[in-house]
Amino acid sequence: MMSSFKHLWFRPLTGLVLVLAGWQVLACSGLVRSFFLPPVTSVVRALAERLSSGELLIAIGTTIWRFALAMGLGTAFGVPVGIAFGRVRALYDTFIFWIEFLRALPVTALFPLFIAFFGTGTLPLLLAASLSSLLIMFVNTVEAVGNIPIELERLAKLVRLPLYRKWLGVHVPSMLPQLSQGIRNNISVTFIVVIVSEMLMGLSTGLGYSIYDSSLSFRLDVTYAFVLTTGFLGWVLNSTYLAVAHRAIHWRGR
Repeated sequence: MMSSFKHLWFRPLTGLVLVLAGWQVLACSGLVRSFFLPPVTSVVRALAERLSSGELLIAIGTTIWRFALAMGLGTAFGVPVGIAFGRVRALYDTFIFWIEFLRALPVTALFPLFIAFFGTGTLPLLLAASLSSLLIMFVNTVEAVGNIPIELERLAKLVRLPLYRKWLGVHVPSMLPQLSQGIRNNISVTFIVVIVSEMLMGLSTGLGYSIYDSSLSFRLDVTYAFVLTTGFLGWVLNSTYLAVAHRAIHWRGR
């Protein structure tokens, strides 16, 4: 029991405390100007003020719904298209150049085009983040389809399984480990795209906007507060998904 506690909480908490203590000492030592590196106490005070005013909760809620909508749209379109391309290999081979081209192209490079076509605001943000999500899920779904064991396919055909039972009993369980990895990558990348979009696409809400706006007015204690909140939120999203996936896809690697 104690060993498990140390592994899960004690050591990570020790590392967290050590970094924060080092930050406080460095900020108060005069080696770095407090303007550039405010003490932890100042950052915590700024965080508490934004929390009590509701500004922090509004920013978190706005960013989460944008992230969730972009993830949902990208997954809803990326998975079916990926299944189609994975099952019909000739289709994939025909468009492989454009698939790899878009896969290698940072979505942020398309921001000027999204803004030129759709202006600023929520719409170009959702389009950029959804496109990023779609590409990640598409590629991982194609790979997941390729992971379906040919032996199980032949066995299902031999015993004449109905199509829906073939998908539920053979295809989906075989695809889920790779799809799970794709969803994990999708969470990280889509979250990043949403945050950067909130900074650059003329929005007035969200964590990305709050980071950018506070930095422009040189309120760096507030900037650090929102940066730490953003990092913590990203960690929560990723850790929550890993915990759920670990329990749901218990056969992974077997």
